[in-house]
Amino acid sequence: WRRWSVEMPSLPLALGQMVIGPLNFACVAACLHQALLGVADIPYLAVASAYVIANVATLVTHVPGGLGVIESVVQYLLPQADLIGALLVFRFVYFLLPLCLGGLSFMAAEACNGLRSGGARQHGAAI
Repeated sequence: WRRWSVEMPSLPLALGQMVIGPLNFACVAACLHQALLGVADIPYLAVASAYVIANVATLVTHVPGGLGVIESVVQYLLPQADLIGALLVFRFVYFLLPLCLGGLSFMAAEACNGLRSGGARQHGAAI
C-alpha cells in the first residue's frame, strides 16, 4: 500500500511455523497437565482441548495475557476438582517465572552495556 509492501514468507519458513505453532500448544498443554495432575487425574487430551478452547476465548475477549480467562475456561471445562491452585501454579511457572528471569537478564545485559560504554567514554574512546 503506497510505499509499503507485504511479502509472503518463504515456503520453508511457512512450513516451520506450521510445525512449531501446534508443537508449542502441545508443550504448554503438557505443562498445564503436569500442574493439574497434582490435584486431579485428568487425561492429557482433555487438558489440551480445554487449553486450546481457553486460548480461543482469550483471543475473543482481548484480555491481555488471558489473565483470568484461561483459568475460568479451564475451570469450567474440567469441573472434576478444584483446580484454581494448580492453574495459578501453571500461570506462575509458565508466564511469571520466565518474565522475571527475562527481566533480570535484561537488566544485567543493560548494566553490562552501561559499564562498557561508560568505560569507553571515560578513556576518551569513540563509541
